[in-house]
Amino acid sequence: MAYRLGIYRESGLDAPTRAVLAAFPGLFPGLEAEPAQIRDLPHAAWDTAKGHFDVHYLLDSDLPLPQRCDAALWLVGEDIGDPWLAWVFGAAAPDRAVVSGRRLESEQDVAKVACHEVGHLLGLGHCKARCVMQVSRTTGHVRRKPLSFCDRCAELIRTALSSAKRDLKRACERPTATSGR
Repeated sequence: MAYRLGIYRESGLDAPTRAVLAAFPGLFPGLEAEPAQIRDLPHAAWDTAKGHFDVHYLLDSDLPLPQRCDAALWLVGEDIGDPWLAWVFGAAAPDRAVVSGRRLESEQDVAKVACHEVGHLLGLGHCKARCVMQVSRTTGHVRRKPLSFCDRCAELIRTALSSAKRDLKRACERPTATSGR
């Protein structure tokens, strides 16, 4: 049984969604990704003091898993952040991830961050090798890192996706954020 990922997106993010879908087959063998409905950001998630949408609210909100999916990825076009960081490129919780294209320079950069967050959904941590799982604190970091896994991370992904067990996700007490200030 394949691991199924539903991809929500905000209105107007069709091209980045296509870039993400195009990147998945080579990086995630056995993952079935499918676009879900358009889903705009809830006004209740806006943090006026910080000037961004609260990523924890978005991950903890009532974002439903698309039918027959194990996890959901949400592509948004606005800044997201948390109490510690003014903005982040993305974040993941056990079965949900959100990626912001607001500060990213290209659709390929959005695909890199999305692949990084899906790596977290499948249990990967950050990697120090030349790998999409490297931490990215700036747009330059995202631009320079490859849209590929190092050998170790690629093997962990293959193992996770070929596993008969459905519990592929690590428990985490709070979402893992990618970058920010």
